Amino acid sequence: MLCVVLPTFFALTLPFFLPTSLISFKGLSLWWGTWFLVGGVGVSVGMHRHFSHRSFMATPALRACMAVLGCMAAQGTVSYWV
Repeated sequence: MLCVVLPTFFALTLPFFLPTSLISFKGLSLWWGTWFLVGGVGVSVGMHRHFSHRSFMATPALRACMAVLGCMAAQGTVSYWV
């Protein structure tokens, strides 16, 4: 639960802590779009292909990265997917 809530909280509240000169609609849309893209890759490649089906081998560092990216998409934890 914590690996889903914390990245989502930080991703949604980070723009409010930046100086107002750095915030624009284009910047926010690119930032959130990248967040959804990274989360989508984390779910489709990490959670689904690697953790659920074990369809490829990965180093421990890559596994940890895919787990964090998958959790950022708010689709559940690794144990839920496995």
